[in-house]
Amino acid sequence: MTRDDLKRLLAQAAEMAKDLPENMQGAGFHRTLDLLLLEEGIRLEPIEGSGSGAGPRKRSRKKTRAKAATGKKSNARRSGAGGGSRRSGRSGAQAAVGELAATGFFKSSKTIGDVQKHLDAKRGLRYAQTSLSGPLLLLVREGVLDREKNDTGTYEYKLP
Repeated sequence: MTRDDLKRLLAQAAEMAKDLPENMQGAGFHRTLDLLLLEEGIRLEPIEGSGSGAGPRKRSRKKTRAKAATGKKSNARRSGAGGGSRRSGRSGAQAAVGELAATGFFKSSKTIGDVQKHLDAKRGLRYAQTSLSGPLLLLVREGVLDREKNDTGTYEYKLP
């Protein structure tokens, strides 16, 4: 096949694909080009890693530089602008609730509302109760805290 033949087939495929909806034009162009090449007796083998063409193509996500270099997710977003490390290695509410448990806050029974109010008043941390329930449940599952329902049906958390 000459260069001019290939240009002609590319032009034909582009012409046929332009009548398709915009979101289908790329796939239509490639499929049409494959069929035109087959008519010419040319069968292209898929390039390794590009898929077999049997199903829809998957979009690959671009890796960040840090992830590409180390194979791990970048910590740049989590560690803050200063690049300092966190003491507990946990994020937000989970770290705050963990610190409360470590400092004896749960010596007496506390509701999730009590935890929320304490974090706001004493530490300047504002969390929705829904953001605190998961970290509290993790500490219960890890055996760090116990919980029981009170008379109103609200869980109270305390050290075992």
